[in-house]
Amino acid sequence: MEILPFQLVIHQSRWIKRYVTILFLLVMLAIVNLPVEKIVMCIMLSGLWFFWRSCRHKYFHPGGNQFQQVIFANYSWLLKKQETINPVYLHSAVVWHWLVVMNFRSITSRQRHVVLLLPDSIDREQLRRLRVLLRYLPVYGLSTPE
Repeated sequence: MEILPFQLVIHQSRWIKRYVTILFLLVMLAIVNLPVEKIVMCIMLSGLWFFWRSCRHKYFHPGGNQFQQVIFANYSWLLKKQETINPVYLHSAVVWHWLVVMNFRSITSRQRHVVLLLPDSIDREQLRRLRVLLRYLPVYGLSTPE
């Protein structure tokens, strides 16, 4: 069975930004309510603030640490980040209606890559096609179909 090649252009998810921001605020609220001295609380809050700023800069700004495209063609996968293209194979995937998590392993090195897709991360039609592909077709591992 021939599978047409496709390219997924990944956008930053507003849902993830909201969840991470709410989690940060809850941790901050928990630190404020700890029964510790004020100097210790200030150190903990400043450490949390610097951690928040580094994560925000690394993951929430355009051109951050996430992959921008996932390409599937000829039963092989490619991950593209800026100008770098990584050949990978799909090790496993979790496919739900509102969430797709793909675990890739690099062919050229021992790196692992995780791509998390929510409904606002990619186009609706592309997400539907990807879910069908991952659920029903042999696209895992290094083998090619017969």
